[in-house]
Amino acid sequence: MKCAALSFAAYGFLIALIVVAVLLYNPSRGDVVFLIKVALVCGGLLVWAGSSAYALHKNRGFVRSFFLVGFLTTLVLMGLIQYGTFQLEEEIHPVLNALRIVSGVFLIWLWIALFRAVWIRRSQAPRVEKGRQFPSRASRED
Repeated sequence: MKCAALSFAAYGFLIALIVVAVLLYNPSRGDVVFLIKVALVCGGLLVWAGSSAYALHKNRGFVRSFFLVGFLTTLVLMGLIQYGTFQLEEEIHPVLNALRIVSGVFLIWLWIALFRAVWIRRSQAPRVEKGRQFPSRASRED
């Protein structure tokens, strides 16, 4: 659980780095509408990643975390379908391309960390015999 929580917190930090890079290197950085979109999208993702990290730290929040990772994966797949290729675009600054690659690799790590946390949680769950959810009083008195 702690590894998954730390991974989501680190992804939140990566989102903050992406915001700074977009504000420094994107050609549309002077457009007010673009800045509002960046603030809404990246701010929402930052809050979502932070709340997922906090919930995972408290051994909760698996559904929220799976929705975040699924949403990010959907965005990546939509981007790949739109471009249809893995080639980097020439007009995008190299720092933004590097952050795009890092965030894609980190997304794979988030999937691994989340499935690992689920596996650990299931292995630590108490074993329940079929048909017996609670132990009988006779077995507790022994």
